[in-house]
Formats: sequence, structure tokens, C-alpha cells
Amino acid sequence: MALPASSAQAATASTQIDQALRQHLQPALEREARQLGWQQPRLSLDLSLPASVEQLPACSRTPHAQSLSGRQELLARQRFRLSCTQPQWSQDVTAQAKVSVLLLVARHTLDRDQALSAEDVKIERQELARHDRSFFGKVEQVIGQTAKRRIRAGQMLTAELLDAPLWVRRGQSVTIVARHDGIEASTLGEALANGREGEIVRVRNRSSEKIIDAQVIGDGVVTSTWR
Repeated sequence: MALPASSAQAATASTQIDQALRQHLQPALEREARQLGWQQPRLSLDLSLPASVEQLPACSRTPHAQSLSGRQELLARQRFRLSCTQPQWSQDVTAQAKVSVLLLVARHTLDRDQALSAEDVKIERQELARHDRSFFGKVEQVIGQTAKRRIRAGQMLTAELLDAPLWVRRGQSVTIVARHDGIEASTLGEALANGREGEIVRVRNRSSEKIIDAQVIGDGVVTSTWR
């Protein structure tokens, strides 16, 4: 992209290098945002420029940026070669891309096995670390999920910290559904452990006082088979 004469005169090589690298990294930023669901990403650069850059004349057009790093991860520290055709020069630089996004954090302390509601979370802009991939950008993604362990106020919510909703809680009254040869019957029981969808929990049948293993199939519903 050619620069107007006035812009080229006002620009410096260092600002042009910064602009060229931002343009070079923008497609990667947009690709990551689409694939990972980043909300309103913003890109900044931590540039390591040698002192000799101050002696370079401004380029008549945006310099061409070429990555010199084998593995081109957006958030990895990389080396680039910037080339100008008029006047002719090239310069190698090191740059660290930094990306901030809108993501969910705990509004207050969350206890283990606590089910999350919209009031338990808030959206904040935070800078991402290189391996941050499993965070959440939308409130509806975490509603009903439960905390695997205690989460402090302001902590980023990630998939590693949350679990599927608890459909059965220890001490809760549950419906035991039994099926056999097309016949279905139900009775009341008491859950002796917490359980999520598909998990097997111990349940006490309130009619017989017998303790059975039952699979969680719904909110407050477990299933067993006659033997």
C-alpha cells in the first residue's frame, strides 16, 4: 500500500514497521477469533527494535513483513524481516503479539459444586497468555454449570474449572424409574451422592430401604432395572 507523500514524510521507519506487523498478523488474529470464539479481540505489539532503526529513512509504502520463525503461532514471540523497496532497506526485528478479549470471570467467590447463574459472573477484558484456550466469552455458555473447586472472585472461568450441572444432589429426594420388558414403574428414593447426567450414584429406595446403584437420567430422576 503506497503512502501519500505527506504521510511518508511524517512517518518514521519504526512506526511503519509497527504498522506492517499489525497488518501481517491481522489475518491470523481474525482466524483465531473465528475458530476459538474470541469476543472483540484487540491486538498490540511488544517490539524489540535495534537502535539502527532510528537511522532508517521512512518507506514510500508500507514495508513488507516476512516471518523468520518456523512455527507461526499468533501469541508466540517471533522474528520478522521488514523490507522496503523505496528507498531500499531491510531490517530484522523481534515481536511479541499480545491479544486482549472480553471473557467471563467470577463476580465473587464460588464454592465447590455451586451451580452458576448470570449473577455469579461478569465480563472483563483481559490479555491472553499463550496457552489460554478454554475460557468462555458468553454468559450463556456457563449458566447451570458447577464449580469443580473453589473459584476466587475475579478469576478467569475455564473449562478446567467447571463441570456439567448436578442433576442429583446428596440427600435430595429423587424419582427412581425402573423399566423391565416394556413395563415401567417409579418410586421415590434418596440420593446418597451427587450425580451428573449419565453418572451412577447410590440411591436408597424409601419404600424398601434397599440401597441400589442407579443412573442419573434427568434433573432429580434416576433409573434402575429390576433384577
